[in-house]
Amino acid sequence: MLHVIDDKWKNHLREMDELRTAVQNAVYEQKDPLVAYKFEAYQLFQEALGQVNEQVISMIFKADLDIQGDREEKVQESRVHRDDFSKMKANHGANLEAQRREAAKGLSTSGPSEPAERPLTRAERRIQDRKGPKR
Repeated sequence: MLHVIDDKWKNHLREMDELRTAVQNAVYEQKDPLVAYKFEAYQLFQEALGQVNEQVISMIFKADLDIQGDREEKVQESRVHRDDFSKMKANHGANLEAQRREAAKGLSTSGPSEPAERPLTRAERRIQDRKGPKR
């Protein structure tokens, strides 16, 4: 939009320079050059302003703007994703329960074995880092 305004303003200034030279001929017509210049300048400005408005409005109509309906659809899509996350948590709990059952079966059927190493939690890693490396 600023490009359109800038272009039209430059054209208007060029036309004003041309008008200044043209108004000097108004003396030969026995008219006051200042009054003629003001009158013609006002008309040129109104034309330039109309052209700017026309082109800016044309650009706005042609622009791809975000519509309220699109926002509502995006909100509904994000709600669907939230539901999916809650389902994942429910599935995770079911898997955890199955793992506990398998671990209980393994303990009851087999003799003493080494416990499976699990990854450290963040808090356990911090404590281990504070203590320093093992020697």
